Amino acid sequence: MIRGRAWSLIAALFVTIGFVGDAASQSSGLLLGLRYQTEIDRPVPYYSGDADSLSRDAYLTLYVTRQGRSVQVAERFDGLLIPSGSDFIRAGSKRSVYNNWVEDFVWTSRHGARPEIPGIQPYNGENCEGHRSQRIRFATARYLSLEERTAGYCAGAPHPWFFQTFAVVPIDSTAHTGLDIEHVLGDRARRAFDNQVDRLSEIDGEDVFISHPDPANWAIIRDRGVWRAVVRFSLADHIAVDATEDVMLDVAIPTQIAPRNQRLIPWDSIRRVAPGAIDYFVAPGHDLVVILRREHLTVHPLEGSTIGRRLIEVAVPRGAQPVLASWVTGADVDTRRGRLASIRRQPPVIN
Repeated sequence: MIRGRAWSLIAALFVTIGFVGDAASQSSGLLLGLRYQTEIDRPVPYYSGDADSLSRDAYLTLYVTRQGRSVQVAERFDGLLIPSGSDFIRAGSKRSVYNNWVEDFVWTSRHGARPEIPGIQPYNGENCEGHRSQRIRFATARYLSLEERTAGYCAGAPHPWFFQTFAVVPIDSTAHTGLDIEHVLGDRARRAFDNQVDRLSEIDGEDVFISHPDPANWAIIRDRGVWRAVVRFSLADHIAVDATEDVMLDVAIPTQIAPRNQRLIPWDSIRRVAPGAIDYFVAPGHDLVVILRREHLTVHPLEGSTIGRRLIEVAVPRGAQPVLASWVTGADVDTRRGRLASIRRQPPVIN
């Protein structure tokens, strides 16, 4: 539950701001999905000291609209609402506890259907102490990009373990072990992956990284205005603690998977207007920019390369990170808003 100032500004969802000139005729809407850390009601028994037993990942979806002279947060939902054609897929995470084993389960469901969430395996609950956490790094109608951390010890095992891995899975198969990078991004991405394997071998020696890196250990993440592919390499001599190195690949994400900003703004320009900015999102008409900061987001008019004074400011959970960004324009702004309003009036799919 978010307390205090976190949602004080959202109480004024419908804020009317004046625009001048042709800007008044533009309509655009940003569906923004965020991941953040939230406190839990009671400590849970983690094995790993690196894990935070007092918080878990949670998700939030905001619909920011600009129609004529009005800019507002038109809708807000707990969890993720992922556009899929004219409908939405819901996604979230559920934490389960079985004795001294703690596990997070990422789930998805078509809107209106209850998700099928697996439970902790009896062996882990009866014989192991530890945790397995999953967090969503990117969400689209086709894929989820996940990051997993697991640590613990099972009775009779020679030693404890700690692993941190990536996986890109089909949206309707969150238990999938992960798709190879070439399956999602094509041959060019696999060549870029292989080139990184060769480069690391030449620089650091064959014995530093595992000899056969996993092409399924990769993710799509947000990096200052752009969705990018990152691969995770594990060090060969640190298997128990899974020391890793993450490397960005110089390969474009296809627009049918992750729509790109139609125009990038120099990061220095963003920071001059919004010190401490985390990310930004440019409207398709290049007339509006939404800037995400550490504890709030602001909406600004954009003219050429000039970012105007903020139009509205909305509180968001501290340290929230984007996992979903989907723009619509014109008549689709009202269409999406109507569909979201109908979803809001329906009961939740999970308690």
